[in-house]
Amino acid sequence: MTRWNIARIFYLGIEGAFREIELDAGKVNVIAGASGTGKSAVIKTLDYCLGSSSCELPVYVRRHCVAVGVKWVRGADELISCRLVPPVGQRSSDHMYVTTGRGLSVPRLVEQFEGRTNVEAAKTRLEEAFGIGDVGQPDSTVPGRESRDRATVRHVTPYVFVTKEVIDSETVLLHGLDDRRKAGHIIATLPYFLGVVTESTAADERRLRQARKALDIEVARENARRSNESLVKQRMRILLTEASQIGLAAAPFEQADEFELLAMLRSAMSSDAKAMQYPSEGELDALHERRQSVLSELNQTKRRHRAMMTAAQESLSYQDAVRTSVKVRHYVPDAVVSSYSNTGENPWLEVRAMSMPNPTAKAGGDGTTNHDNENNLAKFKNADVIGHPAGMVFSQFASASGYTCAGAGTAFMPYLLSTLDTLAWRYNVPESLYPEALIPGLREIGTRTALNLWGNVYPRGGFMHQVDDYKSGAVVAQRAGDIVTRRGQIHVYQPLLASARDGYWPAGALMETDASTGKWQELTPTLSNTCAVFPHGNTRVQARQGDYAWALWRPYSCCRRRGQVFLGSVDFM
Repeated sequence: MTRWNIARIFYLGIEGAFREIELDAGKVNVIAGASGTGKSAVIKTLDYCLGSSSCELPVYVRRHCVAVGVKWVRGADELISCRLVPPVGQRSSDHMYVTTGRGLSVPRLVEQFEGRTNVEAAKTRLEEAFGIGDVGQPDSTVPGRESRDRATVRHVTPYVFVTKEVIDSETVLLHGLDDRRKAGHIIATLPYFLGVVTESTAADERRLRQARKALDIEVARENARRSNESLVKQRMRILLTEASQIGLAAAPFEQADEFELLAMLRSAMSSDAKAMQYPSEGELDALHERRQSVLSELNQTKRRHRAMMTAAQESLSYQDAVRTSVKVRHYVPDAVVSSYSNTGENPWLEVRAMSMPNPTAKAGGDGTTNHDNENNLAKFKNADVIGHPAGMVFSQFASASGYTCAGAGTAFMPYLLSTLDTLAWRYNVPESLYPEALIPGLREIGTRTALNLWGNVYPRGGFMHQVDDYKSGAVVAQRAGDIVTRRGQIHVYQPLLASARDGYWPAGALMETDASTGKWQELTPTLSNTCAVFPHGNTRVQARQGDYAWALWRPYSCCRRRGQVFLGSVDFM
């Protein structure tokens, strides 16, 4: 077991009363009961024991309980988180009890609680136990104010439980997104929990934003200083120019700074400045003739200037005839592809109801014994292709860094359910007669010469022969992706394709071993932070139940529209 599971939820009542709910870790547990019997209190208990700032337990529970707790297990490791129930009217308790170790017993009295600490310290211990890294570095955060994109244990709750209000809502996807105070933090930490970013990259991005903000402030200050300085110098030059025209001062030279101009003005205003001398009658006649000549030349220059302005204005209509924009290309998470052995047991629990067994698709599984020395056994796997729920959130996150392209997937949209594709998926009709299925070497994942053949893409059904269960799941996922990224296939499915248009180049057909058509990010049984194509040399963890899931990332290219008619694009790489 590689993840934490809830083993027990217990309640300590008044007068020594004790009640616990024991769960089977690693399996689906169903708690049923009539309305008003306290089923909703289970979720409120989990939220409260994960460090909630307020106690949302029902009034009946708060009146009859003095403390609640949750026991988590991960293999032999155990963790108990307890918290006192505040009286009715009090918002919350200021302390928590967190204990980690092995072989821990559930306390039945408050006096048996261990690990008393305040709520903030308790949340830190939970984060250390759950493996949530400290994204916010001490040197980059403001004291007393939590960073927006720092992942904490409180950001885990949207992925742990879903309340009935979220289930009934048509607009809210995860718990907490309907609260504007929490929604920003959930969206900001979503890339961290999806494995897109790490603690160090998130801290680097935050420091980069802070540095850019500081740079903008300094640039604005410098521009303001230069603007004020240039305004003073401009006014002093005007005064000195007028003074030079009447003989009070010399004309200012171009490279004079503010202090030199100020000294020239003071010199012109001093009593030592020479008195102004008016020209004689003879000089006035010469000056009048020169004035007439200058005015005539000025009028001719104005006419030439107007003609040049008219010509320049007419040429502007041709200058912007062609406008360009940058063509961007990036990958988008289009779908989650699940490959699993038992019909109706999709590892993605939230969409499991879409592919339940039906009269034409009941059985599943394979003959594997999960031993390393077993022979090449026949295997059968179901496959579901569901729209990636984080596609829209990823587009919003990526748009903060520039122009982004939209993907073809719609969140939670079923594009292929093998339980509905019975004839083609379970009987390989008619693809078992295709040349790709009959001729060795066509459409294969891996190579025979390198002794690294994972399997054939055709026939695109659920049966194959392969000892390695991970490779079987990967081949079946490749088959499902191959179907939904093409049109006109003889299967029951919806194409996961977008229509090309001017300035938009969507992803095409998925091809094995070709990263330019799509990449795979493993989601279960292990979560990978990178993408790869099949076959790959990464660690292949065998799922005990034969359940696997990958996120399919596909490339899209687009450019911003700048004109009326699209002429074309040029790729330099």
